[in-house]
This record gives sequence, C-alpha cells and structure tokens, in this order.
Amino acid sequence: MLKKTTLVIQDLGFFEIETFEKITEQEGYYLSRLLSGVLVYLNKEDKKPIDLGNYLSILLKKGKPLDIEVFVTKKKMKTRLLAYLVPEEVFNKRRREYNKKYKERTASAELIARQRFTILITNVSKEMWPWEIVGTVYKIRWQIELLFKVWKSQLDFDYLEGTKPERIYCLIYARLLAIVLILAVYSVIEKLIISFGLELSLTKLVNWLKRQARFTTIILKGITSELWDLLFDGIDLLCKDNWQRNRKTTQQCIEEEILFLESFKKVA
Repeated sequence: MLKKTTLVIQDLGFFEIETFEKITEQEGYYLSRLLSGVLVYLNKEDKKPIDLGNYLSILLKKGKPLDIEVFVTKKKMKTRLLAYLVPEEVFNKRRREYNKKYKERTASAELIARQRFTILITNVSKEMWPWEIVGTVYKIRWQIELLFKVWKSQLDFDYLEGTKPERIYCLIYARLLAIVLILAVYSVIEKLIISFGLELSLTKLVNWLKRQARFTTIILKGITSELWDLLFDGIDLLCKDNWQRNRKTTQQCIEEEILFLESFKKVA
C-alpha cells in the first residue's frame, strides 16, 4: 500500500527495522520513537554501541535537542536520531508509569537517563524537516490512535455478532455511519468551545451520546434544543481532564506550527 513519499508514523508496538528498511527502499518516509534497549552506534565500523542515556545527558546540557546520524541495532541501519529533553514533570510521569507497570523490576541507569528524553528516528532529511518540528509531527500519531481507540472500545468495532455475510456487512456499515455522525457532532461542538480554551474529549462525548438514547434521538430528530441545553450545561464534564488548560492543545500546536519543546510551556 505504500506509495512514494508516503509518511508512516509508527507506534512503538510496531517498531521493526525491516519495516523501516522497506519504507526507505520504496522511497517513503518513516517517523518513530526509538524502542528502549535498541543498540545505537555512532559509526558503522564501531564494535560497541554507545550508552545512549549518558551520551544524551552530556551533549544536551546546552539545552538544544540532539539531531545526528546514527546506526541502530546489530544490522546497523543508518537513520537520523533526534532527542528532546522533556520537562521534569513529564520525566516524573514516565517514572511513575514505569514503576506501576513493572513493580518487580529495577530500571537500569541508562533506561532512567533515556526517560528524560523523547527520542525519535526518521529518514526525513534535515532540509525537509528541521529538528524544531519533527516532535510536533510525531504528535499526530496519538491523535489518530485516539480515534481508533474510540472505534474499538466504545463502538465495539472489534466484535460483530453473527456469521451471515449480509449481517456482518450491515453491522460494519452501520458502525461506520455512526462514526461519521459522531465525528460531525464532535467537530461542531469543538469549534464552538475551543475559543474558550477548552478541549473536548471524544471519549467522554461518545459515552454521553450513548446514555439515555441521545445518539438515537440525534439520528431521528437532529440535535434538539433540549439536547443543546443539556450538553452545554455540563460541558466541563465532557472536556479533557484539567480542561481549563494552561497549555495549547495538540491540534493548536499542529495548526500554529508550534515547536515541539515550546508545546510544553504554559500559556501566560
């Protein structure tokens, strides 16, 4: 399916060197986070990989992101590596999540050092993408993943009851139509509230629509005045946590071409 100049933004769960090599061979582009534990060499002739965590800590004391050419894994695939030093609050969150997930493990010094950075690899050239925007581009992947998460977990897209092809097709098309309608409603509400510094949660909106047959009402009657009143009376409950945001949303960062590191700064 890959076409020339196609960009593949890869999740860590699909981190495969062979895939990146095939993308490059077909003149496409990839962008991915670097999987923890992957060997990194500064030169193709090097016999020993570098201690990436310590290497980054030393070089990034100047406060600028790292943007260098390296070779990864034992196959020593050539790639561009970028590393952004994240704020202390982001680092602390990563440590908490790791400790919660791996209660019986003790993180290595290199792993802890790596958690202080967002480390990306790509074959897009510096001329096409300066380091300032690569991290922001990668954020698009999470927005796409949120959509698929809603489809699967909230609209039960992964479970189709029945065996007859006609029934299965009806269920698939019905759910696809539901997705289109829900996203249309989401888009309208999002545009109305974004000027107030609010960020609507798609997950919470879908749950709200599923309760008390509200989505059925919208299909049959449209968004009635009663639904509008009910919706906006409790709009704060449908926004993302910490809805009175002190930072710009991911969508705003992308639309306004805000640099990756700048996206962590609080809005004055």
